Amino acid sequence: MKYIKIVYLILLSSFIISCSNEEKWNENEGTVSLNIGIKDHIEVSTRVLTDEEQTSLKESCKVRIYSSNGLIRKYNGTEEMPNEIQLAAGTYNIAATAGDSVAASFDRKFYRGKEEFIITAGVTTPVDITCNIANTLIKANYAESLNAAFSTYSITVATTEGSLTFSPDNAEAIGYYMLPEDNNKMTWTFNATTLSGADFTRSGDMNVDCSTLYSLSFSFEVVSGDYADGGATLFLDVETTPLEENTSEVPVYQRPSISGEGFDINASQFIEIGNGKATGFWIATSSVLTNALLSCDKFTELGLPFNSFDMVAMTKDERTQYEEKGITINNKYNIETGQGNMKITFSNELMQKISEKEASYDIHITATDQNKKQRSAVLSFVISNATVITKEVQEADIWASKAILRGSLVKETSETLAFRYRIANSNDQWTTVSAEKSGDNLLYANISGLRAATSYEYQAMAGTGASAVTCTFTTETASQLENAGFENWSGSKPMLVYGSGQSMFWDTGNHGSKMAGIDLTTADSSIKHSGTYSARLASQKAEVLGMGKFAAGNVFIGKYLKTDGTDGVLGWGRPFSSRPKALHGYIRYIPATVQYESDACTELKKGDTDQGQVYIALGDWSGETYNGETWPIIIKTKAKERQLFDPSSTSVIAYGQQTWSSSTEGDGMIEFTIDLDYRDENRKPQSIVVVASASKYGDYFVGGNSTMWLDDLELIYE
Repeated sequence: MKYIKIVYLILLSSFIISCSNEEKWNENEGTVSLNIGIKDHIEVSTRVLTDEEQTSLKESCKVRIYSSNGLIRKYNGTEEMPNEIQLAAGTYNIAATAGDSVAASFDRKFYRGKEEFIITAGVTTPVDITCNIANTLIKANYAESLNAAFSTYSITVATTEGSLTFSPDNAEAIGYYMLPEDNNKMTWTFNATTLSGADFTRSGDMNVDCSTLYSLSFSFEVVSGDYADGGATLFLDVETTPLEENTSEVPVYQRPSISGEGFDINASQFIEIGNGKATGFWIATSSVLTNALLSCDKFTELGLPFNSFDMVAMTKDERTQYEEKGITINNKYNIETGQGNMKITFSNELMQKISEKEASYDIHITATDQNKKQRSAVLSFVISNATVITKEVQEADIWASKAILRGSLVKETSETLAFRYRIANSNDQWTTVSAEKSGDNLLYANISGLRAATSYEYQAMAGTGASAVTCTFTTETASQLENAGFENWSGSKPMLVYGSGQSMFWDTGNHGSKMAGIDLTTADSSIKHSGTYSARLASQKAEVLGMGKFAAGNVFIGKYLKTDGTDGVLGWGRPFSSRPKALHGYIRYIPATVQYESDACTELKKGDTDQGQVYIALGDWSGETYNGETWPIIIKTKAKERQLFDPSSTSVIAYGQQTWSSSTEGDGMIEFTIDLDYRDENRKPQSIVVVASASKYGDYFVGGNSTMWLDDLELIYE
């Protein structure tokens, strides 16, 4: 393996904080001294960073210190960092970043480091943290043979968020990429013009890791005749170099990588019956490989001794036995570099046996190194002469009444491409829908009108021929809100929105107004849509002995946790994983003139007409804990620590709301529907929040004596 020259740059001089005899710590405190370095692993020349570049990195360096309770210190640039950092005794984590985190660049790099440390009371603890380069690096190399076929050529390498183009004019350039969190795939496209002036394009993809250099070497070989007649091939050789570590510093170990030899190991490998050929894959590590488990439920059918075995733990005799059955294992570890490589090859004979008849094989690979870092992959063989193959749906594509079917086009055809589906394990007639074709020969079809919580089976089709692979999926449950008709109530002052002996789903501000002897939200039988009751939300001032605050009549999914003086602490949200399209219900609203205002709220002033509001949100909030209970969202109305719902939070997957600023029509209830706007259809929610308030700005204690009635809330699904 080749290595590019490595230059280490310590950009931030260390500083050691000492304590003189006169200095005193608090009884339970110690001091941390930080030595922060930035290490530039890859340089293509002997050039060192200029003073301006070093200053820029120092200014961008961000340091964050965390305790078990979360973030406790943050510094933007070393100028902000004090010479002494005193902390309570305990365990902490420090994270540091520097540089520019951009999608793709030839010169903007990003560095990252982290370390755990323990503070001992009365002791200065030195902590060294090294920021290593965090990018994925790409370098393109061009063989002389390209010039015999092309007048111009270049290579574009891209992630889903950025791309760079490499040409002979920038032959020494290295591209620096930041991988998206949920996608480690890169695509490459070779664009060229032949000597005769024709366009020539080839493309492919590969799975990559951060902190790794990938050298892409392109060459062109004429096999026979004239390449214009198809007798030539463009070759790509990928050399992977995990960035070398300085042994005098704390190393940053990467998880083992698993890659196919000349193919994407994460994509199904389609093989025609009887056409299996030798196939190999690699396991690369940055430390000693301790376990490499290979398993498939059909290995014994192929003549192997077991369906599962550890390739590292095998004896020499066992390895010979497996080699005779068609699996060759070569394992090498370089003590000096700390790099390991294992190559596993399935022989021609074994692949011929695998491809004897139509079938599918999922071979699971799990690699673990001595640092307990692990990676898994599935090598999937699909043996078929079919034109199309059915693929598994993606979880986020399955809704309560709709889904996206997936498949692959194995070979080009003029036949009509389609999918057929029906309820699983039934004798129902198939429903056929046209398939759309996307990049990389992928097929898909959007289907709707499905039953909730129902299993379906489907197949990809070319003409009248169906794929031999049948896949299944189960639609989401069309979950509804508990006690959504507000029929069940119990207690008084506070009145509770659930029956005696039932569990709580909804709650109200009645707990906060009970000291004043009033319930803001009550059951009402005089105005309703159906059943016996509706929920009546009445805003008013709750006071005792002439003292108190204005409070909005409200109801919300969650629990009233505490009255903090005259302010409330609420836990909002309940577990929920379905994806409705709207909230439907019935409402009557009578707004009053605003009597109570606040400097913290500029939207409504005294004399304005009050506003009522209902909103719904689905999200994957990480959760907050209060008094031992964890809720998706904690709401606090106390002015000095006010914490309110943020509909623009990145944790919100879908949101919808409706505001009423005038009385609803008639003397009864009217229908309303709040559509949900899905900001990310690739994420599934974990929680639901629904809130209704007779005074929209009641969180700021602003409003008037307005009244809202709600009844028969229902989640609508497509």
